[in-house]
Amino acid sequence: MGVFAFAFAAGVLDLFIHKTIPEPPRAPLRPRRFWQEVLAPFGDAAYRPWLLFNACWTFGMILGGTMATVYFVDNLELKNNFLGASLVLILLPLIGNIFFGKRIGLLVDQYGVKRTLWWGHGCWAFLPLFWLFATPQTALWWVGAGAAVGGVASTAALNAANKLITRLPPSEHVSMYVALSGCVGSLAGGLGALAAAFFLKLLGDTSWDMWGHTVLGFHVLFVTSFLLRSASTLLIRRVQEPPERDDEEEDVEPPAQAPPDDEAGPTAEDAAAQ
Repeated sequence: MGVFAFAFAAGVLDLFIHKTIPEPPRAPLRPRRFWQEVLAPFGDAAYRPWLLFNACWTFGMILGGTMATVYFVDNLELKNNFLGASLVLILLPLIGNIFFGKRIGLLVDQYGVKRTLWWGHGCWAFLPLFWLFATPQTALWWVGAGAAVGGVASTAALNAANKLITRLPPSEHVSMYVALSGCVGSLAGGLGALAAAFFLKLLGDTSWDMWGHTVLGFHVLFVTSFLLRSASTLLIRRVQEPPERDDEEEDVEPPAQAPPDDEAGPTAEDAAAQ
């Protein structure tokens, strides 16, 4: 009960902190209708490939990830070592980001958004396979390794994605483009969660014996999630490399200007006349 009270207090405090952040100035825009604003990203040929990739990736990711906690707790018996599992799932990604955070931040600048987006999501796609090979005896090792790899890869992927969705749209419509991208991802994630729950409920306790191993519905979801994630990375080829913003003007000293005629010194002709 105390944990929930602390979380609630922290959330309320966060709202007050965000209220102190000043609103960035916006350039005056020509007023448009609401639905014109909403549908504008779908009509943008440069932005549509990102929306398609975002929907496909998020659906595949949530399809396998939404039930992973249930699988960890019940099938891998991490409920018997809840403290160790919590430390592994939280601490290892944090340590990975601490050691590789600086390099991850420089990946986009060194290799570009598309390449970082592809490598980040490509490595992130292998995360369900770590869960697939885990057993109750080796759960902490496999889940921990997956958390470390997935934590670093997802940080790189999200860093590249954030740069893409804020620089690819027209500067005056960035907020609407970003909001719509989030809505598309949330909708696709919700459909993925519903599909995973429906599939597991449909299978019930059904299992198969393959090569001496028992295959459950969770395993089918993990393999399907891996395949969908991997296939969706092919859509990154259609995503455009975002242009660099000209927001930051170079600090160049302006050239010296000649003084006005009434402040100028004597010219050669004046000197000769004198």
